[in-house]
Amino acid sequence: MIDVVIVIAGLAGGLLAGLFGVGGGVIFVPVLVLGLGLTQLHAEAASLLAILPTAVIGTWRQIRFGNTDVRAALVIGVEIGRAPSELQSHLNLVCRLL
Repeated sequence: MIDVVIVIAGLAGGLLAGLFGVGGGVIFVPVLVLGLGLTQLHAEAASLLAILPTAVIGTWRQIRFGNTDVRAALVIGVEIGRAPSELQSHLNLVCRLL
C-alpha cells in the first residue's frame, strides 16, 4: 500500500511541479510527512538527496558545454561559506571578551 502512495505522490509531484514551475520539494516534503509519516527532518533530507543527482549531472553538462565559469563559481561559493563563519568567530570573540 505504501508503494502505491509513493508512486502516486511521485507522479502527482512531478506533474504539479512541471505545470506550476515549483520545486518538487514543495509537494514531496508534505506528502512524506503527512502521507508516509516521516519526520520533517527526514522528509527534507530525502527531498535534498533526490535533488543531488540532478544538480551534479546538470553542473557537469553545463561545464562541458562551456556555459560555466568554474573559477568564478568557486570564488562565490568560498565567499558565501566564509562570511557566516567569519561573523560567527567575531561574535564568539566578543562574547568571550564580555
